[in-house]
Amino acid sequence: MFNDAKQRAKTRAILTDTLPYEVPVIFSNDRRYAAIVGEDKPEHTRRNEIVRRIVGCSNTTTKPYSYSIVKDGKRFTTLGIIHPSTQLRIAAFYDTFSQAMLAVCQNSSFSLRRPLAETPLFSEAELSGETTFRLGIPHIDPDEGDIDLSHLSSFFSYSKYNLLGKFIESEEFRRLEKRFRFMKSLDVSKCFFNIYTHSVSWAIKGKDIAKATKSAFSFESELDSLMQAANYGETNGIIVGPEFSRIFAEIIFQDIDRKVEHALQPKFNNRDYAIRRYVDDFFIFANSEDETETIERIISDVLEKYKLFLNNGKSTVSSRPFVSPISLARTDIGSIINDIYNITDDISNAPDPSAMASKARALKTRASDIRQACARQGVAIHVVSGWLLANLRNVLAKLVRHGLSRSQEYSSALYRVISTVLDVIFYICAVDLRVRSTYSLCQCLSIIPLIMKYAASDLADRIMHLISEELPILIRNALAPGMDQSGGVEIANLLITGRYYLGPDFLRNDVAKYALTRMVSDPGLSYFRYIAAKFCMLNDSRYETQLAELNQKAMQFIGDGLSRIKLEAEAYLMFCDILSAPDISIREKAKIFKDRFGGTPSNDLLKSVFDTIGFVDWTGVAIQHTLERKALRPVYTWS
Repeated sequence: MFNDAKQRAKTRAILTDTLPYEVPVIFSNDRRYAAIVGEDKPEHTRRNEIVRRIVGCSNTTTKPYSYSIVKDGKRFTTLGIIHPSTQLRIAAFYDTFSQAMLAVCQNSSFSLRRPLAETPLFSEAELSGETTFRLGIPHIDPDEGDIDLSHLSSFFSYSKYNLLGKFIESEEFRRLEKRFRFMKSLDVSKCFFNIYTHSVSWAIKGKDIAKATKSAFSFESELDSLMQAANYGETNGIIVGPEFSRIFAEIIFQDIDRKVEHALQPKFNNRDYAIRRYVDDFFIFANSEDETETIERIISDVLEKYKLFLNNGKSTVSSRPFVSPISLARTDIGSIINDIYNITDDISNAPDPSAMASKARALKTRASDIRQACARQGVAIHVVSGWLLANLRNVLAKLVRHGLSRSQEYSSALYRVISTVLDVIFYICAVDLRVRSTYSLCQCLSIIPLIMKYAASDLADRIMHLISEELPILIRNALAPGMDQSGGVEIANLLITGRYYLGPDFLRNDVAKYALTRMVSDPGLSYFRYIAAKFCMLNDSRYETQLAELNQKAMQFIGDGLSRIKLEAEAYLMFCDILSAPDISIREKAKIFKDRFGGTPSNDLLKSVFDTIGFVDWTGVAIQHTLERKALRPVYTWS
């Protein structure tokens, strides 16, 4: 435990770098962090002892919780949640070696995304005697004991581009386009699944020295051991999802970049070519296709020494101008979005309902052009959906904010406007049903409380009815054949969104009811399905029997002793959220704890621990906060 603000910041990496981005909207490390940073006051000593036993129950090799998400509508990718005890070891590694991590990521002239510096923790207000966290490190007020979990989004700041699209649209890219006639893009095949953990030592020391000194303590040997400990002792492949893994890969690729540059020196003047790399994507710039092929062979040869290989099926070459279909689509859609913003301003200032209705028709016409813009450039909508949904979310918020101040006579026209934007949002989510789009949808539907509170009753009823009809369509899509390879995060977020914003009546819908029943009855209960189903069924008397069945399955899953909880991240997560769940009595929870950890702590003491020991926001009150922080996080993606 920690006893001042700066010390408590030592474990902040578990808020930013140890979890995948794509998780259910009610799941985070916020509560775990709150439990860890509890003040070590005399009256908290016994509580903190119990927290330590649960939090640090495993200090050996652990097995991650693996699950699949939809990648682009056709393909899936497997992500992993590291055992929370190992996540704490990673946070300690960051605290000890953050400067070393930065130093070994500054050696490549090719890299477009690399950690540059630690994110500052405190604002200048600290100099005046106040402890103000610049990006919102969760802190504890020594007087009130209230934990303020806020917007910390990244342990490190990054250079040069957090998103690939920003490079493509940058001045740097245009300068390269002026200098070179050809650009070739290369992709490393299944990069994270094939990275050999020992190669991090090769990258830093060189292979021969690394092998000769493999038993010596060093930054790189500790990093190698930690990555293996997080991934069930595996040396072939690293966990996909956490930022920690991307930094691990970046260290290796920095050395690959240097070796490629060295191998090119006898063949090329460095003014005759340029290479840029975004994580595991290479971009070669040269003045002939032969030159790009020569450089590609050298990159391939160097990668092979690290047991990595290019995906030849994803290699493309283009001549100037290097304008991709994606860029063209973004340009077309950007023009449409600007028009929509202008129409939104006109709607906000409409002098009467007929003028608003006229603008609503114009809005509908322009919004329908989005689909045509993607089709015209041959671009799948998932490539631009994140950027597009963010803009539509802003449009919707503006319409609601200004529309609710209008008198009831505007209700019909206002419904047409809001329903048009919602229709486009639901269309995009249906075509691109991924975890990220479910986050955007959830943010869009956060307007519902405002509508219910301030809108005329007929307008509120019509909008709620529209949403109630559209959400089940998305759930049906998520249940369709071909989507069953997914680990359930997409459907979990849709059900949680419906239950939280539309209330328990949402679960009366046949599709939602079927999806929820399937989650409970599925013999292969997974952690994410468990927390999503429980969240939806809590405080609903219709589901008492199914909730009891779900709890029984969860208890069977975690086993009788500590062995499975210590080893498997999924069992550990389920164990902690059984203890934090509001539907299980403190007497039952105390028995579950004592059967595994022993001792005779009072139920009151255990309750104070269990209230913060879990990972799930069972009330949903932090959903909006979680989504806002995700919007700040620099995700590894195009846009």
